Amino acid sequence: MLRARLAFAVVLYAAVASAHSVVDIGMSFDVPHFVAAQTTFTYHVIADDRNNDNGLGIVVTIVLPPSVKFSKATSTAFRCSESKLTLTCSADTVSPGPNPIDVTVTAPATPGIIRATANTQSLGSLDLTPQNDNATADVVIYDAGACRASAPLLVGPPDEASQPAVVQLSWSAVDGAQSYSVFTSVEGAAAAPMLVTDKTSAALVAEPGRSEWWVEATFNSCPPQDSEHRHFTADSVLQRNAAVYAGDPSLAATKDGPRSSATFKAPYGLALSPQNDLYVTDETDNVVRAISHDNVTTIAGAPGFTGATEGQFARFNGLRGVAVTPLDGYVFVADAQNQEVRILYTGGPFIPAFVVGGGALLAGNVDDVGDKSRFNQPSGIAATLRGNLYVADTQNNAIRKMTQVPGAIGLFTTTTFARGLHGPLGVAVDANENVYVADTEDNTITKIVNGIVNVFAGQSGVAGGRDGRSPLFDHPAAIALDARGNLYVADRNGIRRIAPTGLTTTVARTTGTGIVVDADRVFVADPAAHVIRVLDPATAPLAPAPGGRRRAAH
Repeated sequence: MLRARLAFAVVLYAAVASAHSVVDIGMSFDVPHFVAAQTTFTYHVIADDRNNDNGLGIVVTIVLPPSVKFSKATSTAFRCSESKLTLTCSADTVSPGPNPIDVTVTAPATPGIIRATANTQSLGSLDLTPQNDNATADVVIYDAGACRASAPLLVGPPDEASQPAVVQLSWSAVDGAQSYSVFTSVEGAAAAPMLVTDKTSAALVAEPGRSEWWVEATFNSCPPQDSEHRHFTADSVLQRNAAVYAGDPSLAATKDGPRSSATFKAPYGLALSPQNDLYVTDETDNVVRAISHDNVTTIAGAPGFTGATEGQFARFNGLRGVAVTPLDGYVFVADAQNQEVRILYTGGPFIPAFVVGGGALLAGNVDDVGDKSRFNQPSGIAATLRGNLYVADTQNNAIRKMTQVPGAIGLFTTTTFARGLHGPLGVAVDANENVYVADTEDNTITKIVNGIVNVFAGQSGVAGGRDGRSPLFDHPAAIALDARGNLYVADRNGIRRIAPTGLTTTVARTTGTGIVVDADRVFVADPAAHVIRVLDPATAPLAPAPGGRRRAAH
């Protein structure tokens, strides 16, 4: 009955959407922060249709600063007209995804801060998220003749020097600089600011491997100046303290309440929402829980009860992986023993759960739409920015891709993305939809690009705990990406970090079945200890492991 209701709801939604689509148009600017006076620059105004349906009758109004000179506006999606520095851009239809409008102007002659605004209206669509319908952009107009500061000069250490775990960095002072930001890129990871100081030296806790580093001098009313880039190599392994974040190791029970007193039975999968709420699945008690504002709540399922019921009073059987689609906040879980993937509709007074792939307790390997597909113990699950899903179909030794059907909520087409794996448990996907898999029984981490599977780290069929550039893994189970492109893997040896170049480092001796990364923190679900752990930022060298585990080889 509940599945029939869902099918009816999807059909009804699709019918309504055809006449009055439901969209979420989010406005933003991509524009330089500093622009020289009287030079030409472009406001990239982005109307992002974040829902899985076309937007109808979309109008964007852009108000330019009164001191600029308008040149032109171009867009493939919108028709724009300008009057007194106000642009009205309209489109009969916009497609899901970013729809840019490029507005070219000439900066004023007088230095200062200028502001542009943008607003969207959905005349032929229903936009249920009005809070992102407006955007502003401030640009600092500067006098190029007055901004003549030179870039800082790096003093030490020498380029390509070997360094200890704590590196002493120094550079020259720059007249007029308000502060200095130190940037690093480690082993091919995306660059990130590591510290900000008003001094000309700093001690940096180095990450293992080869780092590229530079210093950016910042000013009040002039653009920043970057130093040259240098490199150093740190042959060190850094300890990350594995503290208990939630749960009592002495109690195996599902009890809600404040994070400091709530308990967990067997937390398995972890996922973070855009609001930094932490979602947790419990494989043994068959519940989905959320940690929000330091409070733990059971949002779906009943502790200790198994089943395959859908709707408000959903029942699960062997919950494993969990993922959150970033733009809409829906929660997806791998209900392993029910052979299905479920969606949890968040945001209402209660959170119902419905099947979106597999189901009916029928194991198999069938590609199709919705509950006509078949899984065999799906475990790991990962979501892309636009709401597609990748599922580690463990007993089918495959990765399945679930692609949203346009114009329908909770309806997916399921296809086999990769075959020939070995009991995969964990899966992660990056912004380019490169897929990483913890290929558990093969003791490797694989990378799938355009459907082609290659071993990214580890040695096929060989178990071990070796770090370095030729690492060994022992039954990797959970896998997650951080914002810089590093992979975090939980195997039987601990939590391992794999840089984009493949250099592997053990960062903590704890292990678990679920892992997720938030800024500098790594959360780990440890079902054996009934807790969720958090790895704090690295601060000190890691002691050698018993049995002489090797350090990173360079």
